[in-house]
Amino acid sequence: MFTQLLAIIRNTFVESIRQPIMAVLIMAGALTLVLSTAGAANTLDDDNLMFIQIALSTLLIAGLFMAGFTATGVLSLEIENKTALTVVSKPVTRPLFIVGKYLGVAAALTLAMWPMLMVLLLCLRHGVLQTAAQHADGPVLVFGIVSFAVALGGSMLANYLYRFPFVSTFVYSLAALSTLAVLLVLVVGKEWDLQPITREITAENSKFPQVLLGALLLYEALLIFCAVAILASTRLGQVMTILVTLGFAVLMNQVGALRAKWTATESGAGLVESVIQFLINVLYHITPDLNFLWVADDLSTGLSLSGTYVLTVTIYTALFILAILALAVALFQTREVG
Repeated sequence: MFTQLLAIIRNTFVESIRQPIMAVLIMAGALTLVLSTAGAANTLDDDNLMFIQIALSTLLIAGLFMAGFTATGVLSLEIENKTALTVVSKPVTRPLFIVGKYLGVAAALTLAMWPMLMVLLLCLRHGVLQTAAQHADGPVLVFGIVSFAVALGGSMLANYLYRFPFVSTFVYSLAALSTLAVLLVLVVGKEWDLQPITREITAENSKFPQVLLGALLLYEALLIFCAVAILASTRLGQVMTILVTLGFAVLMNQVGALRAKWTATESGAGLVESVIQFLINVLYHITPDLNFLWVADDLSTGLSLSGTYVLTVTIYTALFILAILALAVALFQTREVG
């Protein structure tokens, strides 16, 4: 069974990472992050706090679309094309099939989000240029531009000369080279002087640790979106799966505010108001609250995340993912794939 699961994960991962939408969203997200270092200027006393909020929003939106498109590409299209029948007709159980698909999509999403996280760290080190008197961070510009150019140019050459898949080669190489760029930036100061690799992380008022924790919680939200996309793909087509995933993200964001609003409704409210209040309470208890995972607002106001909070929210996320996957398995058990 373990061998079968690994085979499904591997095939799903390879199929997901080769989708052109991956490269498009990575480049669009990276470009947005870079431009945000200029767009966040003149907004707050500390413009870097506004940049953090914009950057995490960019990662959330890009990851949301990645989750929706990749999940539909590896499950709903397989069901429509009846290729899923080939797998489930073999000694592969349907629950194993769903879990393998989810883990494969989650692995592809992790790899695709990694270069954008590296770009975020490069931009965070560069900082927002608040005045014209400030100079650009030379090492960040050089290492960042070179890593992107080598990844893009090398992937094009590998595709032209050796027929390597362009998208997956680009994602692999950009993930590796952007990581190398971050490591080089950590040991090279803004004046091209060598420094301890931990200096940027342990420096006073360093935003690196908190941003990394915020990105971790954001990644957990994306894993929930992946599970929802897999759930929707068991019964719906590609377009509807994407719409359901987007709608669920909106519901996660608003369910807490809706409950707070309707909880404040007077006890003498009519029948309709009481029914609405009951339904919202039900939604609140069965829907993950994005506010627990979206901490950009807290970081932008200078609040710090504790390890206990991160651990508690991680357990909260894991339980919701298990529940969503269990529902996906139940729906797929009775789905006709032949």
